[in-house]
Amino acid sequence: MKANKKAYQQVGGLAGIVAPPLFAVMVIIESLLRPGYSQITTEISDLGVGNYAILQNMNFIILGILSILFALGLESAISGASGRKGRATRNIIVVFGLGLILAGIFLVFAGAAPTSYVSVLLRAHYS
Repeated sequence: MKANKKAYQQVGGLAGIVAPPLFAVMVIIESLLRPGYSQITTEISDLGVGNYAILQNMNFIILGILSILFALGLESAISGASGRKGRATRNIIVVFGLGLILAGIFLVFAGAAPTSYVSVLLRAHYS
């Protein structure tokens, strides 16, 4: 049982370490593949539409999966010390991870659109 708990902690810790820099590196690579894309003025979600859209969609999905693995490992590491707080922390991070996975899936379906749904909403709001 202890070895299983340690494995959860190690996999979760590794996922938590790898996820943020992997996401950032992929966004940089994807933005370099798009002429005219600005990391300052354009939403990251726009990378999920058009050429190379599958890269960003998978980037969201992978970040979501790694976030969920991190949450499970974190709960395994702190469950004895914090009980309900550990489960609450895990649940918040899992919801975050599921949101990222859904964002990636929805961007896959929005891939045929000329602009992302975020841009459309922002333009409608500020018009």
